[in-house]
Amino acid sequence: MEKDGRSTGWLNKKGTAGVYMGQIKFSEKKDRANHLFADVNGSYCLFPAFYGVYDNYINEPLGDGRADFLWTDKFTGDTHVWINGGQMQTGGSSFYWAPKGKLYNGATGGRDTIFANIGGVGRADMIAVNPISGRATVHMNSCPGGGGGDDGPIIDPNLGQSQPEACDLEKRTGTWVNRQCTQREVTMPTSYLPKERWDALEAGAAWNDMMHRWKTCDRPSGNSTFSESASQFFHQTEDAQCSLVGRLGNNCIASKCEVHNTEFDAPESKTGAASYFVWNALVRVNQVRCRFGKTPLIDVDAVY
Repeated sequence: MEKDGRSTGWLNKKGTAGVYMGQIKFSEKKDRANHLFADVNGSYCLFPAFYGVYDNYINEPLGDGRADFLWTDKFTGDTHVWINGGQMQTGGSSFYWAPKGKLYNGATGGRDTIFANIGGVGRADMIAVNPISGRATVHMNSCPGGGGGDDGPIIDPNLGQSQPEACDLEKRTGTWVNRQCTQREVTMPTSYLPKERWDALEAGAAWNDMMHRWKTCDRPSGNSTFSESASQFFHQTEDAQCSLVGRLGNNCIASKCEVHNTEFDAPESKTGAASYFVWNALVRVNQVRCRFGKTPLIDVDAVY
């Protein structure tokens, strides 16, 4: 690590003396004395879902075991984190680092703050050492339990049990099945922002209808995976295995626009132009995960 934090590195691969990766992290313009590496996210990471399906993040069990990049304020101990996203050329570095800002509130000066997996769950816990007595205080990196807060006890509003939604194979929300492949949002994709295309094709309604099919019909029956349910709903390749996120060669491939909404199409089979847009978004999630090289495979059925 150079004085400004720019780092080069070698990968410890079996059967080698170390594979030189060149620059692995560009400088954040901070003193290297206050930088360190530790596995902050451990067995979980925050992975942004594809546009239009969720606006938040999906917590996915990854078990990446990668060292993340940290900077600790030498006065307060507050620690900023860059999550190790794996090998990907970014800004001249051979690895991608996702900036997460301040994730640790300091308890002592930076030089007296260290990180180690004390809890045994694969995440870096913060250890504050008293520089005079040597006494150490551990701050566990884990989800708090018990609930509650400073606004009083949790009270049951007695709203009763919600009734599960019944399976309806013919359910179609809005008018997305009437959207055609001849629309400009399909034929001239570079002329529109992704959100404009998503909204014009009513892709959100298509996603919701597909998820209704999966959650109320196909998943309860146990006869198909999430990928199989989605591919059947959107008339895609029957043997696509997009549920196995992280595997190349799984026939999870992008498709061209098709519409199935004629008098000869069964009501439960009708789809519009949004089908290929939503399906291709799922394919892109699979491809991005492959590029990150995450292992083991993640079963999307468990996520949805």
